[in-house]
Amino acid sequence: MSITTGSFPNARMRRMRRDEFSRRLMRENVLTTNDLIYPVFVIEGENQREAVASMPGVERMSIDLIVKEARELVELGVPAMAIFPVVASDCKGGAVILFLVLNGHRRMALGT
Repeated sequence: MSITTGSFPNARMRRMRRDEFSRRLMRENVLTTNDLIYPVFVIEGENQREAVASMPGVERMSIDLIVKEARELVELGVPAMAIFPVVASDCKGGAVILFLVLNGHRRMALGT
């Protein structure tokens, strides 16, 4: 690598652009569908859909509707879904939510 003499703007130091790896690190952000994770909010039942009041445009869905949504996401190239079960307000608390996740809601959503 040679050292370029002169001052900017006559000389532009490009030592950080020599390797493809370095160029990828320093380029502007690139966002693709590979970077996306689609959140879904699960409710029990079949063919159920209800709005989430605190998040306009977001709905809780039953598993059968989530499966349809997942098929569409695969076609669009979205690689992952984050599954959030509905937990009754009287059951909210660290230990109870962990129990529900390990023993029920997420397992139900995954079909196991």
